[in-house]
Amino acid sequence: MLFADLACFFFLPMEIAVQWDECGISNTASRWMVFVFPLFAIFFALYPKNNTRTSQWIRLILILVLFGCEWMVLLNGLGFLNLAVMDFRFVRAVLFLAAGGLLIFFGNRLPKYTKNFYTGVKTPWAYANDDLWIKTQRFAGKIWVVSGFVIILLLFVPFFKAVDTVVLFVLLTAFYLPRIYSKKLWEQSSKGQGDSPSL
Repeated sequence: MLFADLACFFFLPMEIAVQWDECGISNTASRWMVFVFPLFAIFFALYPKNNTRTSQWIRLILILVLFGCEWMVLLNGLGFLNLAVMDFRFVRAVLFLAAGGLLIFFGNRLPKYTKNFYTGVKTPWAYANDDLWIKTQRFAGKIWVVSGFVIILLLFVPFFKAVDTVVLFVLLTAFYLPRIYSKKLWEQSSKGQGDSPSL
């Protein structure tokens, strides 16, 4: 990624497009911004230092996403690709499928994770004991799978403006609901006594 940036940098205009919407270019930045992609890739490659297979796959996926975004920005800046005329309904469909598919995949994986500090839904209350960890992961797995299917089904809803808001709500629910559930479980198990555990 760094070599690609260095090879293309001096052929890019001083200002490049970095964000698009249905109306065309919505945001620009200095051409120096392209070096952000390899910096983030290096961060994902080196941290956290966890050698589990799941962690490696997650980091690889993030780096590949950065790689794809970098090349779209570079090709658009060099004039080989015009993202301003792209059909964003297709882009939205791809994003919905990707987000829904990832939620379904990792939702099925969550109940299989043993207690650790790298993968799974990591709440302070889930670390209190193994039983709370297992129950939190099982509940979160169900929520993530359902959320993934909901996001994919939203592709077939015609009112696109409202869909974006619904997808954001679904993602926030998938993130926060397992945390609320985990805290409730901990409160029930400890009968509301003592302070909340901390990592």
